[in-house]
Amino acid sequence: QNRMLQVRTVGFNQTMWKNARYGAVNFMGQYQYAERSPWYWAAGVAGGKGTHDSTIYFNVRYTLPGGMPSF
Repeated sequence: QNRMLQVRTVGFNQTMWKNARYGAVNFMGQYQYAERSPWYWAAGVAGGKGTHDSTIYFNVRYTLPGGMPSF
């Protein structure tokens, strides 16, 4: 049971190359910081009153050329 859970995140999405005939390549990144505080922490358990985590994601995406199909 979490008393408090907070997540902060920031990211970017940059088009590295784009061509109408061949598609596009995007480079994306995201940083996430999470904090957690439980309602109860067992005596003698390491960690104190809560915990935190930092996570970094990177992604390279290729987008196929063309557009949405017409119906």
